[in-house]
Amino acid sequence: TSVVFVHAEQGLPISAENAILGKNVKAIFAGHSHRCFMRKCVFLSSLRMSDVFPNRTSETPPTEEEISATSPPPGSAKCVPGGYAVCGGWVSGGNGMNLWFLANKTNDDLVFPDTKLYYESNDSGGLCGSPEPVFVNITDNTLLCKGNQVGYPEFPPIRPGGGEGGERIPVFWSGSASFETFLKVDFLSDRIVVNPMTASEEEGASSTSSTSSSPS
Repeated sequence: TSVVFVHAEQGLPISAENAILGKNVKAIFAGHSHRCFMRKCVFLSSLRMSDVFPNRTSETPPTEEEISATSPPPGSAKCVPGGYAVCGGWVSGGNGMNLWFLANKTNDDLVFPDTKLYYESNDSGGLCGSPEPVFVNITDNTLLCKGNQVGYPEFPPIRPGGGEGGERIPVFWSGSASFETFLKVDFLSDRIVVNPMTASEEEGASSTSSTSSSPS
């Protein structure tokens, strides 16, 4: 029985199948993608105004009342950048490891900063034109984000149009010390047990509720 450690699961080429499959590899452990943890690898991206109001133009922008009353489009939810208390309220849009869904807040005592979020283009246009404005709800000081899958929980991944048969090796992302997440792995005689862990200065290490086991 073997396990494989890779820097980034996204960098595993199709040619690696010949080197890994059929070799009794029971798990792949990956790093690099710091927002990815355990079996989930999703990055957030903030929506632009055109994503929320596709029928409006720069000449007929939505009013503040329309923005505050709009519901998140399917697949999106309210979010905030994690560093705006320190870095200021200007949002540039696009992808970022600092974006967080409000629904994922687990600490009821967490108070959000008073820093006001805003979008202001710093691009003069040029050959590529100016970027679309980022959606900012100034009423509740939030953005809208959607999740984008950037990694797959098994190797080789199930490709569009492909079958689900064949060998699949589970992929585990180790998280990041920056986000105080890591894995605790027990290699037993009949199985490999992976526990996601988090750490805090006051409590030390503690296990979360999710556990995954693979036969060895």
